[in-house]
Amino acid sequence: MAYALIDNSTLTSVQRILGEIPIRSKEIVDSDISAFENLIQAVLFYDDLIAIDDYKKEYREKRKKDFDFIRFIDGNAFNLDRFEEKADQELERFVPKIRGGKIEEENLKILFGLLKINVVCTWDLASSVYYLTLKLLGNVDSSEFEKYGALSSAIFNELNDLYSSSNGKINDRVELYDSKGNLVKPSTKLIDKLGYEKDQTVSESFKYFMAGLKWSYLRTVYYSNVAEYLRADAFLHPIRHVSCARYKGVMHNVSGDYLSDVLKNLSNATSKTIEYNINVGRTTKISFDTPLMIAWLIQKTKDPLKIIEEAHNLKSTNLFIRAREHLKNIRNIYDDGEFINAQKEISKIEKDLEKTLEDVKTKYSVRAKSGINILPVIKIINCISPLKIPELDTTIGIPEPIKDHLNKNSTATIYRNVAKDLSCIPQLGKTYELITKNLRVNPDKTAMSLKVENPKYLRFKSSWKIPM
Repeated sequence: MAYALIDNSTLTSVQRILGEIPIRSKEIVDSDISAFENLIQAVLFYDDLIAIDDYKKEYREKRKKDFDFIRFIDGNAFNLDRFEEKADQELERFVPKIRGGKIEEENLKILFGLLKINVVCTWDLASSVYYLTLKLLGNVDSSEFEKYGALSSAIFNELNDLYSSSNGKINDRVELYDSKGNLVKPSTKLIDKLGYEKDQTVSESFKYFMAGLKWSYLRTVYYSNVAEYLRADAFLHPIRHVSCARYKGVMHNVSGDYLSDVLKNLSNATSKTIEYNINVGRTTKISFDTPLMIAWLIQKTKDPLKIIEEAHNLKSTNLFIRAREHLKNIRNIYDDGEFINAQKEISKIEKDLEKTLEDVKTKYSVRAKSGINILPVIKIINCISPLKIPELDTTIGIPEPIKDHLNKNSTATIYRNVAKDLSCIPQLGKTYELITKNLRVNPDKTAMSLKVENPKYLRFKSSWKIPM
């Protein structure tokens, strides 16, 4: 039996789409729909779903009731606090470095690279002080800019449960250097256009954006380790996928090819469903395309509140039963340690899986303005997990299916192309309106967003801006 670990950020996104949690800005809606699609994929392609019961205390019981098809497990019963500590240690090493307005920290460069957004920092004047401001680099009238806004809002939105959950873990450390490589200290003076010295500091939007990125990284590291420990397949909020790919490579001592392989296949059409010779048999990549299932489900139900129920109805149909069986059979080969001698068997499963997935696309695709939306999914199976399972508290009942999987050899992580999701979701037209009809916007809460910098004025010093 295969099971998926769902993070709380995904569940919060679903509740916002269903109208149970108000939103601050409609710019986050598209990333929430992408997260909802992630949950639907988990329901359809996995036997069981689990989550860690560590959401905000005042809402935990309601969350368990709202998602009664998910097994919420007590972190204390599985000694998961050690992974909180490990995540804290990783976060201590995660110090953003900005030089001459450009981000140099490797995790952030990779994140923005995959999302295909360009950011730049400049000093902007307000109340006689120049504030370091993070901006989106591009033309505000370009077709790509709506996606940029959605992505930046999704990162800001990581802060929704930050201050009630982080217990002060998120530090505000950042290293700033000017274009000549000189360290920018709090006491450093800037020279404005007229040659006068001016004070500088960091803007609140910059602090919040960086805090959102750090919180996202902290939770990604935590869930990546917990998934390995519980032998679960990790389904994280889509905005966290890139950090997860990079960190997974570090966990398994795999070269940079691990990350580049994931990114390459998320960017391009996949030529082969299964590749099982990555890193001399240690890692297998399963690539497959699925239709945007949330579009078909809302057209069937006409009610966002019935989407999950209808997804479970689909789950019990022969088509999705077959798909789950094919994916489990591949995973069982890795759990049994027979992957080196099982290539012929995997090849047969691959043909059956491809046929089943083609039937899924034929039956459940929905046409939108941009055509039929087919989304790539990458599943990476690691056949040798570095985390050993210690003795657990036997007085606490260990739920199925976890008990039978704790001594297995493999784990897997799902990656989806959030940039592609955010390009196709707004094209759904009336289907989009149906999905989002229950949204509630809280007028008392303002959402932060990034400013825009036109590339042709990037190095231009004015009376209100100084390039970094």
